[in-house]
Amino acid sequence: MLAQTTFFAGLSEASRRALASVCGLRAAARGDVLFRQGEAAHGLWVCHSGRVRLSRRGPDGRERVLKIVRPGETFAEAVLFELR
Repeated sequence: MLAQTTFFAGLSEASRRALASVCGLRAAARGDVLFRQGEAAHGLWVCHSGRVRLSRRGPDGRERVLKIVRPGETFAEAVLFELR
């Protein structure tokens, strides 16, 4: 999966294997919440299959879809700048 992800395309096979050794898989059902804005960040995400809707609640309480993430795409990349 990492080899098919643009974000990691420049890595060598050995580097991708090393990265994969510290990755985890998480299955999610439709409607599951992976994380919420303001929560502590735990890592970068890669969509393996299906779609992930990234959204935010507006001041009026309505959900606003920011992006639909498709297989092979990454999201929550900002965490890379926050982790210590």
